[in-house]
Amino acid sequence: MREPLRDKERLEHILSAIKRIQRYTIGKTYQDLTSDDMMYYAVVGIVV
Repeated sequence: MREPLRDKERLEHILSAIKRIQRYTIGKTYQDLTSDDMMYYAVVGIVV
């Protein structure tokens, strides 16, 4: 079983990643994402 404090850190990290993805993609379409390598790898790199 995981430690509760570590779970909190993991959830905070996930929330932070979601917020960054939202900032990077606001006003963008899927086509924008797939045609811009830098944006694509910024978003995909956060998820991995």
